[in-house]
Amino acid sequence: WVVEYFSGLSFKNKSIVYTVTEGLLTGLRDPAPPVQAAAACSLRMMIDSSETTNLLKPIVKDIISEYFRIMHEVESDSVLSALQAIIEKFGEDIIDIGALIVKHLLQIFNQHINEDDEEAKYNSHISDLI
Repeated sequence: WVVEYFSGLSFKNKSIVYTVTEGLLTGLRDPAPPVQAAAACSLRMMIDSSETTNLLKPIVKDIISEYFRIMHEVESDSVLSALQAIIEKFGEDIIDIGALIVKHLLQIFNQHINEDDEEAKYNSHISDLI
C-alpha cells in the first residue's frame, strides 16, 4: 500500500525506483499469496515510470506468467486489473505470447463459471431441503 500511496510522486533519486521495483518483483515470488497479490497490485503503480519500464521490458513475459500463477492462487480483481495495465503498457513487447494470454484468461473465466454453477447447484439443493 505504501507504493500505491507514493506512486504519484516523482523521485529525484532514480535508484529508489529500481530498488522498489526489484522489491516488488521479489514480492511476486514470496511464499505467501497475500504478499504476491499485494506486490502484483503495487507493480501496476510503478509501470508509468520510464526507469521501471526499462527494467521490466526484458522480463515482461516472465512477469505475466507470475501474474497468471498468482491469479490461480488468489481470486482478486485488483490483480487482474494490474495485469491489464501491464498488458496495455507492454502490448508491443508481448504480441508473440498473445495466444497464451488469451488461453490463460479463458481458463480463469471457465474456472469462475464452474464455481458459479457449483454454487447455484448447492443453493438449489439447500432450497429443496428447506
